[in-house]
Amino acid sequence: MFPILKIQKNLVVLIFVVLINANITSAIPDNAQNANNVRITFKDAEFYFNASNGGEITEYYDLKIDPNKTKNLVNISIPGTIWGNLWPLFTTGFYDPYNVSALSTGGYSKARVILKENSSNRLVIFTSSKISNLDGAIVKDIKNNPVLVNTTWTFDNSTGLIFVERTIFTNNDLIIPPGWRWYPFYFTRSSGFKNNATYYMFNTTFSKTVTSSPSTYINKYNNYTLFPVSTNGVFGVAVPFMNTTIEGDGAHNIIITYNADDLLKTEWRSDNYNGDKFQVTETGAIHEFPTTFNMNSHTYHAVLDFTHKPIDEQSVINYAKYTDSLFPIFDVNLSMDKYAYSNETYSLNITGFSYYNMPLRPVLTITYENGSIYGMKDYGVQSYSKNQTFSNKYLDYALSQDQPYNLTLKIQILSLTNAIIAQSNTKISILPPMQLTITTDKPVYNPGDHYWINVSGRVNQNLTNMTPKFTDENDTGINLIKYYQPQNYKTGETFEYTILSGTIPMDEKPGNHTYTIEILTPDNTSVAQANTRMSIISPVELTITTDKLIYYPADYYWINVSGKVNQNLTGMTPKFTDENDTGINLIKYYPPQNYISGQTFAMTILSGTIPMDEKPGNHTYTIEILTPDNTSIAQSSTGTRILHLDTSLPS
Repeated sequence: MFPILKIQKNLVVLIFVVLINANITSAIPDNAQNANNVRITFKDAEFYFNASNGGEITEYYDLKIDPNKTKNLVNISIPGTIWGNLWPLFTTGFYDPYNVSALSTGGYSKARVILKENSSNRLVIFTSSKISNLDGAIVKDIKNNPVLVNTTWTFDNSTGLIFVERTIFTNNDLIIPPGWRWYPFYFTRSSGFKNNATYYMFNTTFSKTVTSSPSTYINKYNNYTLFPVSTNGVFGVAVPFMNTTIEGDGAHNIIITYNADDLLKTEWRSDNYNGDKFQVTETGAIHEFPTTFNMNSHTYHAVLDFTHKPIDEQSVINYAKYTDSLFPIFDVNLSMDKYAYSNETYSLNITGFSYYNMPLRPVLTITYENGSIYGMKDYGVQSYSKNQTFSNKYLDYALSQDQPYNLTLKIQILSLTNAIIAQSNTKISILPPMQLTITTDKPVYNPGDHYWINVSGRVNQNLTNMTPKFTDENDTGINLIKYYQPQNYKTGETFEYTILSGTIPMDEKPGNHTYTIEILTPDNTSVAQANTRMSIISPVELTITTDKLIYYPADYYWINVSGKVNQNLTGMTPKFTDENDTGINLIKYYPPQNYISGQTFAMTILSGTIPMDEKPGNHTYTIEILTPDNTSIAQSSTGTRILHLDTSLPS
């Protein structure tokens, strides 16, 4: 059974930093065995990268105690187990102890190992592998795509440092089922102790000694020792193989330091095993996932040291402090000449500092707030030397729009396999030449209300001979267009004024108005605009209704009027009109009324029986509210039809 891999275009990146107390003496393809394999020799260590085992290290010799290379310290094969040849010297692996299943980069038999560079400064090895089980079955995602593992090893000859960058590529996120354990950077070698193995667990302020033997080892996650995590974010484990007084075999002491800030924000334990049954010594950070986990893209670091110098609890603390200073690999900073632009060139300054000799690739990405790409600049692969300063400038033209928008500028320093080594970002605002605002004192007016329309603005660039244009558009079309005298505006200037004010006429029809202010260039191009909307409502909202639409002589009828008052009104006269097909049939005035805002009313204004001699035809009934000066401020109409019964027989 394999972990389920769901696809959402992400990757998982590992970067290991390996410190070896020796200089490179040779690094050549091993033509005698396989042109794809590479053997690396140091002053007192030798490693062999094997393409038939995932491109991992399957041979490791301590040349100080074994100059004739009689003992390979990599226990590559554990026959009769699910591990088989899956666990070379360093590996990335997954293990399900509950269903007894293991996956590893070490099991893939057709990996690629390529010597990319072999110069006086550095040596670069690239490997490409896949994750498989002991039977060779490849881990694939839910769309049947294999999960790739690409690794770049960069050996720096001047410092003795080895930078190992590992990228787990999937076409989606890596979905890890519950119960699986992840070994991001795990160390195994042939057993280095007779019985009891000693491990120092440490951070920058604390360390403790842990021992493991076949009789005390319990293969349960909660029984593994927790790594002590410090506020400095560095923790590690050291194995004193060189100390023969505690049954060590005298080979290199191994020190592994992890940068906790780069790992998953969760607990990490160390699976410390030393056994006579499998003749292996193992250690390294692992995490068991209690629930299904979506592994997102991230980069993390470890530091490894092979040394013949004695180590103890205190020295590994000092080592943690030292390795803590090794991070980061590269510093980068992004700065701007200013942070707001309008139709002008902006200058982006990129500076960086390299702590090591490494080939890296700076990439600048500029995105809108929604994540879409505004622009990109790839500077290509650059060869950086230790303590080298990097500086570059990027110029572009910021095109303004009607409304302000923001851009995020991000510089990333990428490795050869596109892992993010360092990054910095900032934001800038792109502003229109002028930012305008138009407002009214309230959104809803009644006839008779006083109103004002204000315009305010901020100038973002010098503008000459600009003409303000005001437009009032109601529900039926353009109501008013007004041009003002040309103006000159200076960058940074602000202004505010009342562009229109007055009183809403009492006979103003209810409806909506949209007010727009524009700034026009001499060729009539709009460089800025703003609009607002307000509504005019009737002082009284009237409705007139009848009990039905068609009547016959002798039918009973009624005419009802209802309304809602929106403003205080005094001395208002209701007027009722009945108009038939020949003209006005009835006009009736009612006593003057006072209305209070918020008041509602309903009444029967007319009722009765249709006379038997009523002529057939149409009637329109209208109710109006008149001011003392006879101005109609509200009205409503409805219609009915009067028919006669046809009693004649068909011919």
